Amino acid sequence: MGAWYASRRGGFWPEPRSVGRFRGVSAERVPGLEYRELHRSPALAIGLVHCRLPAKARGGEEATLGHSVVFPRSGTFVRETGRRRVVADVSKVLFFNGGEPYRVTHPLDGGDCCLVVAPRAADLLDVVTLRDPWARDRPDSPFAMDHARARSRAALFQGELLGAIRRGSSELSTVELALELVNAALPQAETQSSASDRSARTRRRHAELAEAVQVLIAERYWEPLTLPDIASEVGVTPFHLSRIFHDIVGLPVRRYLRGHRLRAALVRLAEGERDLTSLAVELGFSDHGHFANTFRAEFGRTPSEFRRTASGAQIRVALASSGAA
Repeated sequence: MGAWYASRRGGFWPEPRSVGRFRGVSAERVPGLEYRELHRSPALAIGLVHCRLPAKARGGEEATLGHSVVFPRSGTFVRETGRRRVVADVSKVLFFNGGEPYRVTHPLDGGDCCLVVAPRAADLLDVVTLRDPWARDRPDSPFAMDHARARSRAALFQGELLGAIRRGSSELSTVELALELVNAALPQAETQSSASDRSARTRRRHAELAEAVQVLIAERYWEPLTLPDIASEVGVTPFHLSRIFHDIVGLPVRRYLRGHRLRAALVRLAEGERDLTSLAVELGFSDHGHFANTFRAEFGRTPSEFRRTASGAQIRVALASSGAA
């Protein structure tokens, strides 16, 4: 596993097709190390790091410029941070504080492959603080632990995130899934707020927040909304928004937004809309393929198939069968 390095423009972004070494000062290409970018936006960076360095060789000191969460997907390596050592493999999740030096050794041949998820620093701190309230006092080192056991829930989110990227899902979906993945990867907090122990006042405030988001989506569902966009509109952080909305409404923001877009598509198709590519773009989907795949997953038929047979009764059946998703 090689270091995850940032360009100085954004503070935590990876350098495309190269990996900086020694605290990111140099952007020189490292032999045996390959980085493949999967997603890059102002709110999030995701990539795969393939390390093919020989076994037994102890690597030089490395450090990341930004905080990140690393999910080993294959291979085994040993990470040394000061006097702490952890054997990293698919059973672990690793946490990297920006600027913290470490070394890597591969005890076996074959190298390793890791998924690296690096949310914007403020968003990451928001997630970590939910599990560790003291993290707010140490923004330069939000992770108090260097690793955790890989839980099944995190593995499911990881698969869902990679699937969303492959399908070309929206920026909102990708960011929300990434924050959910990071949250699932962190060790469980000793105490967590829940619906049962929240005050009525807090619950009412959360309900008002969820209502404001629902109204915003109803008014602007066709726009290329992102999770940070919506969070900024209602005055909270993206992770806070995602968590509260899901708790109150029972759905992630991405699914609620997708539901509005699909329902609008049903009406347009029943009216005889012919240009599916334009319809997809107008309703906020990335392209025709994304729209068709999402529509079929929701309603069990393609947009073209639905349009050929659509009637008022069938629209009502489709809406009822999809529920609130």
